[in-house]
Amino acid sequence: MAKPRRRGNLEGRSVVGRSRAGGLSEVELNRYARQVVLADIGVEGQERIRRASVLVAGAGGLGTPILMQMAAMGVGRIKLIDRDVVSVTDLHRQYLYDESDAGMPKAEVARSKLKKMNPAVDVEALSETITYDGLLGQLEGVDVVLDGLDAMGPRYMLNRAAQRRGVPYVFSSAVEMFGNVSTILPGRTPCLECFYGGLEDDALPKCAVVGVHPSVLGTVASISVSEAVKLIVGRPPSLASKLLFVDLRSLSFDLVSLSKNRACPVCGEGEPQPEPKVRTIEQACARDGSGTYFVNPRRRLDLDLRKVDIYARRMGYILKARGRAMRSVKVDDIYEFTILKSGVGVFKVRKAVPDIDGARRRIGEIFRGLVEEGLGVGWKDSYEG
Repeated sequence: MAKPRRRGNLEGRSVVGRSRAGGLSEVELNRYARQVVLADIGVEGQERIRRASVLVAGAGGLGTPILMQMAAMGVGRIKLIDRDVVSVTDLHRQYLYDESDAGMPKAEVARSKLKKMNPAVDVEALSETITYDGLLGQLEGVDVVLDGLDAMGPRYMLNRAAQRRGVPYVFSSAVEMFGNVSTILPGRTPCLECFYGGLEDDALPKCAVVGVHPSVLGTVASISVSEAVKLIVGRPPSLASKLLFVDLRSLSFDLVSLSKNRACPVCGEGEPQPEPKVRTIEQACARDGSGTYFVNPRRRLDLDLRKVDIYARRMGYILKARGRAMRSVKVDDIYEFTILKSGVGVFKVRKAVPDIDGARRRIGEIFRGLVEEGLGVGWKDSYEG
């Protein structure tokens, strides 16, 4: 792996350059008055916030409060990536959405809501699967990346891409009533795989099984935003080379000092590892009483969803919902799916299926038929590999 680029430092140099244009307008000074008067931000800090570009990976339990705070504070440009659709089971903790959004792509819904919250913010919504190669392009021009993910696989991709591009990465995670936060500065601090390397998602607790308290999500998200804003305005982050453990069950906050792992395959001298890959058909946490599976393309596609309407009618499927960037289709009493314009498929398996492999095979048959016969897209070129 290429040597990480250095951006930002422990002394607090801003990741955003000085302004060459005029200062804040009267409208901006009024809107952001309560944070401009903060000694931690000030007028120059607010100008840097306005010029900042951030990427938020995930628009779920952690991602939505991060996105709302970033937009409300006036961050100039927000890129958000999420491949999922809104579910009723999300609503107790993902306050950006409501019942009318169920079944719609999270990224698209989040973009619309954030623009209403603050029209001055430029929001780019990417309804697609996170991949390492995709992130390398998406991180171009980004000042800070914030972690709103719920799995280690995509976090490792994010960590490696951020190291490669030299972009500061605010890692965060939460489940039950516990959370973690750390600020990773490429080339200067330990990376994620120095202290959380080699973890398998199948062995970790999932919110669908053990639950997650909304308050821990809000707490962890707020600390993450605080760290990102410090980087933007030029103040030293508090969690560089540190890992914060949040335990709301006992109301304790513990800091652990971190050191670089010389044998780390990402930022150290360890043997480089292959870049993480995404499974074509991937099981996710159950929701709404159904098994959930994602079908992931190898790269972002640009599908003509009108062809889905034609194919669904020909196959006798029921078209349940349609939008600019999605179609929702019921195949039978067991299988239904949402397909996004980017090529991502989100399947619900309504009844018990004898085995996961059997469900994957049937999902593959349904989706491959749609892709090849209905959309005229090569399955092997676009999905397998």
